[in-house]
Amino acid sequence: MQGTIIARSDGQQILFNQDPVNQNITGNHGIIIESVDLVKEMVIIRNNSNETVNLSRWRLVSVVGNQEFIFPQGTLIRPGERLKIVSGSAASNIDENTLLWTKSYIWNNDGDPAELYDDKNNLIATY
Repeated sequence: MQGTIIARSDGQQILFNQDPVNQNITGNHGIIIESVDLVKEMVIIRNNSNETVNLSRWRLVSVVGNQEFIFPQGTLIRPGERLKIVSGSAASNIDENTLLWTKSYIWNNDGDPAELYDDKNNLIATY
């Protein structure tokens, strides 16, 4: 999964970026999608702000299948903290920073963008 794909051309050849590019769309929350592991079925959300952010009712979307994870009421992410959202048959809530989406497989291993929306349906980040 590349996230946003950037292509450049010199008129004779096309070059593509080699590193994932994630986008913080609104920039006002400081919340980003740090990574999406399609095989391990794990998404990492990071709070780059200096404030605790309430993720209650925010949505993480697997774009290919249009599946949605809705963050439970009271989900807080402190400054600098990472939050893992896991799915798949081996997934579990192993610690306080891990949320179980489902035991079903969500992410398409051939490529599947992720989108994060706040509780007002504003697109916050993509990967």
